[in-house]
Amino acid sequence: MTEHPNHRPLIVGGDCSLLLGVFAHLRVSIGDVGLWMVDGHPDFVDPQASDTGETADSELALLVGDGPAVLTGLAGPTPMVNPRHVALIGHRTTGLDPDSAAELARLPREIQTGPDALTADFGIPTWLHIDVDVLDQAVMPAVTYPQPNGPDFDLLSRMLATLAASPHLLGMSIADYRPDLDPDATSAAALVALLGQML
Repeated sequence: MTEHPNHRPLIVGGDCSLLLGVFAHLRVSIGDVGLWMVDGHPDFVDPQASDTGETADSELALLVGDGPAVLTGLAGPTPMVNPRHVALIGHRTTGLDPDSAAELARLPREIQTGPDALTADFGIPTWLHIDVDVLDQAVMPAVTYPQPNGPDFDLLSRMLATLAASPHLLGMSIADYRPDLDPDATSAAALVALLGQML
């Protein structure tokens, strides 16, 4: 990235655990970097208590230094991201089952949530990550853990317009699109259109 300062990378990956690789690199090559995390879930499960064992249950916890050292220390000293440089956008906060409520309660209070997260400006280079399960399952069924009560594509585009236009935007990643659940590529086409609107 330092070799191409006028370019912003776009990473498309399988699940949100890709952020561990992204931030392991950014921390070493750039230093302090913020995170705008757009996700239908907080991804802050205690790694020792995960029902699935998926790293993608817990990558935000790992990024801010909560979890096994073998993962939190990928970039050397922890955390890879300071909690005060994280904005969590789009996660569901109502109608949660007990496990999901407990996960939400684990979030450090320094992490920005709620309406202010949509305009969070940390004053440092910041990465934008979108887990497409932030979208309502009616418009984006091709995800691993679909949920209701999320935005549609147009609303998400409007929600993220300020972040996408920020001079601090360093790069962007998209995760959890499931092509095996999208046989006619309708969801893929909508995602491409979303990127076109944002970028």
